[in-house]
Amino acid sequence: MRGKPFRIGWATNVISKNERIRSVAELRALGWDEGRDYVFVESGVPFGAAMSVAAERIVAEKPDLIIVVNTAYAVAVQRRTASIPIVMWVTGYPVEAGVADSLARPGRNVTGNSGYAGTGIWGKLLELIREASPRIGHVGVLLDYLPPAHPPEEAEPVRRELAEGARALGLQLRVAEVRMREELQGRLVELANAGCEAFLFTTGPVLLQARQEVLEFAVRHRMPTITDWDTFPELPGLRPLLVYSPPYEELRRKTFEYVVRILRDRAKPGDLPIHLPTKFDLTIYLASAKAIGLELPRALLLRADRVIE
Repeated sequence: MRGKPFRIGWATNVISKNERIRSVAELRALGWDEGRDYVFVESGVPFGAAMSVAAERIVAEKPDLIIVVNTAYAVAVQRRTASIPIVMWVTGYPVEAGVADSLARPGRNVTGNSGYAGTGIWGKLLELIREASPRIGHVGVLLDYLPPAHPPEEAEPVRRELAEGARALGLQLRVAEVRMREELQGRLVELANAGCEAFLFTTGPVLLQARQEVLEFAVRHRMPTITDWDTFPELPGLRPLLVYSPPYEELRRKTFEYVVRILRDRAKPGDLPIHLPTKFDLTIYLASAKAIGLELPRALLLRADRVIE
């Protein structure tokens, strides 16, 4: 029997107090108690900032396992250790980014979740925003799944799927890259001036922090919005009209199932298949529809997993 608790490292600080509570509860459901079976070790670096510093700090702590919250952190940590197991909370395209050999057998020292690989999510996002407002013919995309926060290899499948989805739906598409927050207002104006009638925005570190700026602009211009992740739903502020994303609870559960299998059962991360979501959830925020004077089709409302006032 192990005489001391496992040290579970986080490449970033745990994202929020509530998420820490949920993580502890997930491990408790698997029979593990904090302090007795494990302790969390954080890099001391917040999400989205100084990625290489975060990776260096957490590897220097020599934890028994490291949890990463996106592909770029997986890349940064894997460059610094080939021996410490890495579990990905959520990633986009880990094979394209080079951290895994395949989804079925990732190899090396990494496993975890992919939210997007092989799911066709980007075409579905376009389909949903068109269904919400059938008059839409031109969609603007704010894309921040870009270096340094994301590997460059992840942007290519996003762009490809968006282009394929737009062709299938007969939509015009304009993609604006946002690498720094200072670029955002210019990109928003560029898309509006180009005649875009709706926004699809990603939720990397730049737009995660600037989401209220995006949503305020969209409301002023009476534009529907859709995104791939419901970021911090407990916080106040405007919401996108639609969110279509993997269930966060499923990704959290699989993350800690893998943590326990690797640490307690001594499974090799490279032998554990990268998990793909079993479903995607559609959330509709009615206040966002009201703010832009949009009446949503009843069929869309009935299909939603959550309709929030």
